[in-house]
Amino acid sequence: MSKFKKLVKLWRYLLLLFIIAIFLNSCTADSLPLQTQKLQGNILILLPLNDDSNAMITTALQEFKRLNPDVNIIIEYNQKEHLLQRFIQESKKGLGATAIIDFSRQIPELAKSGNIRPIPESSIDISRYFASMLTQVRYQGKIYGVPLASHTRILCYNQAKLQISQDPILSQPPTKLDGLIERARQGYSVGMVSSFEDTLWGMGTFGSSFIDDKGYIDPQLEGWSKWLEWLKNAAIQPNFVLVREKRDILHQAFAGGKLAYYVCNSNEIPNLRKTLHDNLKVALLPGDSFPASPLLYTRVMMFNQSASPNEMNIGLALAKFLTNAEQQIYGMVVTQSYIPSNRHISLDMGLLPIQLVLLQQAKTVVAIPLDDLGILTPVLKQAELLYQQAIAGEISTTEAAQKLTVFIRSQISQPSEEYR
Repeated sequence: MSKFKKLVKLWRYLLLLFIIAIFLNSCTADSLPLQTQKLQGNILILLPLNDDSNAMITTALQEFKRLNPDVNIIIEYNQKEHLLQRFIQESKKGLGATAIIDFSRQIPELAKSGNIRPIPESSIDISRYFASMLTQVRYQGKIYGVPLASHTRILCYNQAKLQISQDPILSQPPTKLDGLIERARQGYSVGMVSSFEDTLWGMGTFGSSFIDDKGYIDPQLEGWSKWLEWLKNAAIQPNFVLVREKRDILHQAFAGGKLAYYVCNSNEIPNLRKTLHDNLKVALLPGDSFPASPLLYTRVMMFNQSASPNEMNIGLALAKFLTNAEQQIYGMVVTQSYIPSNRHISLDMGLLPIQLVLLQQAKTVVAIPLDDLGILTPVLKQAELLYQQAIAGEISTTEAAQKLTVFIRSQISQPSEEYR
């Protein structure tokens, strides 16, 4: 009898485990795409035309197709200025692409208009991605995109021009801001785009910011006044070129060997390598009391609100594939121009010196939270106006910092409709 009771208890225990397993499986099935099933079907993806990352993405899509032969991926390219407009127009009609790959700044507009759908956190492994990039896909408590990669500003330099010097200091890029001016005086020409957003990286070198460590808007702009003074002094130095709004001019000048240093966007690297080849090198942006803090720009995959469950299933599987270690490493090797979104990549960075610098620079970037874009978009416009006035001498640098502080605080106290 005792043995019979033990046997009954054992069967009850096994039955309980079986029921729990069924329950957990049903919960998982409701929350996750069925990626264990064989993928099949068609999806359409919109990409910006003439983007340097397209070749890498196209190669990855071909590999994904090889592994999933029953999936047909159609790629369509649009001019960057028309890409978003087309997606919105077609999405409103319940049509259009399954997904669009664009910068994360587009998420608030697309989310508010209902053109893209939120992605359940259970559908992606958020532990895979850098926290700074997750900041740029999370909007009002929901995730609206899968971060693929990011770029930021960096100091590009022409190694051939530096190697002319026999001075061990001048033959290396500067680590301090004053070293950049000293090199310009010594004949090593420097090019920078003169705008608020392009020079925002220098605010951080003087301990200035408008977003605190916790991601809240808190203008501390005394250091911006010092940075503006530094820029005004740099602009009058020989061989130091500040050009307003005309990045192409500086890009071509640097690519043509007319500049020794150029504060570039890392997504310019593939094009610059075509002419400078191995002479193209990069260094961390020089600092002062603190390290430089350039903005982070993240490219993400967003999904059409009208995408079918099967399209979403394929799309999320593709996003997971694009951000696995193998594909991200491949992109790093091919382009050496972006910061991978996958934080678990293990690679001998000695083989990729440019990529090593980018990853180091990524540690001090400013990732603007999407929830703050409604406030910061007019702030950036006002900051640009004050920046140009201060550089031109129409107002003092102290006045510019004070006015911007007042403007930011007024935006915080009277937020736009979406924040009320």
